[in-house]
Amino acid sequence: MKNTPLFRQLFRTIRDGLRPPPPPPVASSLAEAILSGPENHRKALQVTPGELTWDNGFSLHPQGWNPYRKTAEEIISGCRHYRDSSLARFYTSFCPSSAAEYLGLNRGDLLLSLPPAASLPPWSLLAPHEAMQRRIEQNRKEEREHPGCAPSSGESPELLGLNRFGPVSGTKGSFEFSRIQRLVSSIQSEGYCRDRGKDIKVIALTWKSEIRYVVQGGLHRSAVLAALGVQEIPVILKISGLIDLSLLQTSPAVKSGYWPPDLVEEYLAFLFTETGWNRASRLGLAQP
Repeated sequence: MKNTPLFRQLFRTIRDGLRPPPPPPVASSLAEAILSGPENHRKALQVTPGELTWDNGFSLHPQGWNPYRKTAEEIISGCRHYRDSSLARFYTSFCPSSAAEYLGLNRGDLLLSLPPAASLPPWSLLAPHEAMQRRIEQNRKEEREHPGCAPSSGESPELLGLNRFGPVSGTKGSFEFSRIQRLVSSIQSEGYCRDRGKDIKVIALTWKSEIRYVVQGGLHRSAVLAALGVQEIPVILKISGLIDLSLLQTSPAVKSGYWPPDLVEEYLAFLFTETGWNRASRLGLAQP
């Protein structure tokens, strides 16, 4: 039976079914990536770390400051404990009181009234409570998928807090540190393995002829790749197209009143000029 053509065909079918599908091909240009199809079939795009940022301005720019990138660099240099890392200091220092403060703004009545977990950038199609629930669910999903990263000895406190700002419990902080630590080790030893559906997801913004890519999924991976000196990082556009000021000023978030049009322009200018260094300096996290 084992030598029959039928068995060999059955074996190949089972084997191929267990293999993950190949990652999306890489586009040669932004236009090709935009026109390559819906998100699940869209071509990847190679971008530089300097073009990648978070929605709160902590960018991956080489001269900027980002808690994950900085922590990955410390791990590469020998840091072994969360308590000794910039990530621990970040979660202690960056504890915004509102969505506006999280996004780097000091005005906007409705954004000032929302908790940071409910922050919604102007391109969001969600209501604040939906944004907060999705953010919480995504954090919990990541925690369930990486159980080995959390401390396992004794009775650990809950994984309290979200990953982009503090305060967080010690267990949550250790969990995020361990994820970065494992990624550094994995990419150093095996290289970066792209999986279909798990590429780094970004939103493409344009302002004054410049382009920035706001990381929506893959915060840890993109930061570790930047820390390891990778010059071109493959990403997938979450929304097909470049988002500019005029488009943002007519978005649902503006129409619902959460974003006054002039505040959208102020926020866009912030994302394109802030590398994270100024925010980190004010928090005492970065030194001249």
